[in-house]
Amino acid sequence: MSASRAALVVRRIAAALTVGGLFAALVSWLAWHSVTALPTDAEMRAIVEIVRSGAGGDIALRRYDVVAVTGSPRWAGSADAVFGTPDGYGPGFVEADLGLENFDLARAARLLAADGWRVGQPSDRAVPAARGGWRLKLDNGGNQVYGTDSPAATLRVERTPTGLAVALPLLAWLLGGVVGAFKPDRVSIGVAGPLLLIFNTVVAAVGVIRGPFAVFGTGSFPVPWAAFELILMRPISIAGLLVLAVHLVTPARIRDAAGRRARSLRGR
Repeated sequence: MSASRAALVVRRIAAALTVGGLFAALVSWLAWHSVTALPTDAEMRAIVEIVRSGAGGDIALRRYDVVAVTGSPRWAGSADAVFGTPDGYGPGFVEADLGLENFDLARAARLLAADGWRVGQPSDRAVPAARGGWRLKLDNGGNQVYGTDSPAATLRVERTPTGLAVALPLLAWLLGGVVGAFKPDRVSIGVAGPLLLIFNTVVAAVGVIRGPFAVFGTGSFPVPWAAFELILMRPISIAGLLVLAVHLVTPARIRDAAGRRARSLRGR
């Protein structure tokens, strides 16, 4: 393969991944607005009572009733973020503080299974479960209580995307890849834009590929547009989108003239 042919292949692959990532991010953001509703306070307290075996007492709830939420790891489950950054981004949720109790996770898993939850493999600290449009996580170390050395147990129920909201971003990613790879050679997306969009390209690709597998699991769903929300990635991704847009709308003759001018200045 000649050098020019290899360069063309690389450009087509880069364009396919970049355009596919943008298609996937946009479509997933739109499609996620069809996500299932979070449990009401009454429903959440009923779920809590399952694992607490009717222990009674008032339970404090935190509700983030949005499509997806950004915040600290304590709030947004950043362990599920692609890059594991402190600015985690995940689905909206309702969370209950269960106090300093150290739950028997194996027993809690049996109780949840008896109530119709599909229970995942418990770890030494947490047990995940799924039912309908919800994902549950009982965590013995969910929050650190101020002034103590003991973590507070928490129970979180997240919303999940619909099947359509999982399938459409994957199809959009594939369609965008085809558009990017087989665009006319005279249409260039440049270099700077795709480089700045690299975070979105990776996050969106991982998100749409992980999504169908998450359907059969018990953990959180990935958020394919997270590169435009994570604090450390957001400005770079937005800048990449703007640079790409400017490159596409700038006539080729102006870009060529600017390139010739730059080369002439370097040659002096």
